[in-house]
Amino acid sequence: MYKEEIENFKRDGFCVFRQFFEPARIAAVEVNLQRYIDDVLPTYDGPGTMYEDVDDPNTLFRLEKMQQHDPFFRALLDDEQLAAIAADLLDDAVITHDVAMFAKAPLVGTGTPPHQDGYYLQLEPNNAVTFWLAIDRADNDNGCVRYAAGSPGDGLRPHAKTEAFGFSLGVADFGPADIAREQAVVVDPGDMIAHHSLAIHRTDDNRTNRLRRALGIIFVGAASTVNEEAVRAHAIETYAEWKETGRL
Repeated sequence: MYKEEIENFKRDGFCVFRQFFEPARIAAVEVNLQRYIDDVLPTYDGPGTMYEDVDDPNTLFRLEKMQQHDPFFRALLDDEQLAAIAADLLDDAVITHDVAMFAKAPLVGTGTPPHQDGYYLQLEPNNAVTFWLAIDRADNDNGCVRYAAGSPGDGLRPHAKTEAFGFSLGVADFGPADIAREQAVVVDPGDMIAHHSLAIHRTDDNRTNRLRRALGIIFVGAASTVNEEAVRAHAIETYAEWKETGRL
């Protein structure tokens, strides 16, 4: 099952599972996301909650570690079918890692620089997968994900600091050869992208009146170890900088 998708993933570093969540299930995700924002989010003050404008709640664009605060999102991360697919994609048993929300508010949602999730995850070996589950349509106008096909074959590329709030690091040597192999992945609600932790990807601004939301569900290969100290040090430094500049 999913033979073609797995082959695409291993060749390109990403693949798409069309209509992986049927309409009723993606509707439940949307309802529970709104419930989370309305009822759960006010109960904690986590650094993984980010707004384009801290004074405008409608510009929320990032939620992290959602599984730690709500059983609905914990259940998504514990989904046995997702874990089985992740294991096939990574050729390894997997460990659950995170559920996050990535959104782009109409007209104000900003783009993300080209990056590899693996630089943030600090894994050795760098072997993880993010399932990017579309809640809304994502297309060329409102910030769909663009992948440099085959980029996991490059290994971990050098990263440097960026000015993008929420994405503190970007591929330092991203250039014309990367742009030439880019593929924009247009998805509809219920479609799910899987991308490897070494896949270079980016997004553009949301130039439309449409909201663009997705969930990121992340699994790590069981043979990989996380450099927790490096992850924590980077997070402390980055969040302190964002707070000092009024972004948090």
